[in-house]
Amino acid sequence: MLNVLALTEGFPYGNGLAGVFHVDQFKELAANGINLTVAGATPWVPPGLSRFRRWARYNAGPFRQDIDGFMVYRPRYLAIPGEARWLRPHWVQAAAIERLPIERPDLIHAFFALPQGATARILARRWNIPYLVTSLGGDVTHLAQQSAYHRQLFRQVLIDAKVAMANGPSLARQAATLAGVKVETCPLGIDAKRFTGVISKKAARAELGLPANKTLVLFVGAVSKEKGVVELLQAVRHLDDSTLCCVLVGTGPLSTEASQTPHCLPVGFQDNSRLPLYFAAADMFVLPSHSEGLPTVVIEAGFSVVPVIGSDIPPIRDLLGHGRGILVPLEDPTALAREIAQMRDAPGPAAEQAARLKDHVAGFYEVKPAVRNLMEIYRQAAGHQA
Repeated sequence: MLNVLALTEGFPYGNGLAGVFHVDQFKELAANGINLTVAGATPWVPPGLSRFRRWARYNAGPFRQDIDGFMVYRPRYLAIPGEARWLRPHWVQAAAIERLPIERPDLIHAFFALPQGATARILARRWNIPYLVTSLGGDVTHLAQQSAYHRQLFRQVLIDAKVAMANGPSLARQAATLAGVKVETCPLGIDAKRFTGVISKKAARAELGLPANKTLVLFVGAVSKEKGVVELLQAVRHLDDSTLCCVLVGTGPLSTEASQTPHCLPVGFQDNSRLPLYFAAADMFVLPSHSEGLPTVVIEAGFSVVPVIGSDIPPIRDLLGHGRGILVPLEDPTALAREIAQMRDAPGPAAEQAARLKDHVAGFYEVKPAVRNLMEIYRQAAGHQA
């Protein structure tokens, strides 16, 4: 049995969403005989600061948690505001993880090249084991671009990794260009069963308390400028359609503005287990993001057979291209409004696009084949070390 230490930014607990996209993959790895330990280095909260929301979320997660056959640790470390940009948090995170009461793993798998990949590189040298790294988005599009030091660290992390991977094809190409090494596409994978045949649209709306007879436009994600919520709210205002209801699942700095926008219904944070109900209730899903690694929510919409409108950026284009959805120009609320209205008025072509998207995501992003592929990578990496 392979002992694998996974380094993540976190793992969901309570209302926390950090690491929520790992859940299906980690459960499947544990179910297939991988002795998995997850370590999400978490900032230590000084006494008194836990009453502030930002700090309370760090304090909420237990140090140790047994979840469906694998162990999650949240070792605390002394964090400094802005550390990812100005300091080298991977050194203190490595020290915190090294103190965990775990046996020496056979290999380390870091999710995000920075800082988790840099942390894995330190620990792999100390334990004389290989490490793998999977880029997930912000590490490539933002952290690696912050300075010459960060670009060099990103390159070194990928160069020294036994295998460098990325969660989607566009992200893999971008990471390979930055690092000058081969980067494999290896999606995390999603359990399709959570989204297929869940419940009827009518029943889902009744259970969620959503309007029964309106065109329901769904958005899931951070209610923020980066996710294109400014353009989404402008598009809804432009349409000014009382037969339309835009449901926003998530929280963020634009939540108040969303609540004040006619025909918009922000419902705040929702547990991951309830997302299939929202997809079942929706007539269409909209993601006008400015930047993405691989948008998991689009894959979830695909498994739910919900038509999708997304911004025309490479990671979304990977999913919606070839007639699998509608792509709109970046930061163009007029075009977004036009496509929402077109999808509302012509549901037939939209349904055909949704069917093509489902076929695509079922072939590439379902968790079982994704984990089988990853387990083979693990075996080869551990075997190379032997």
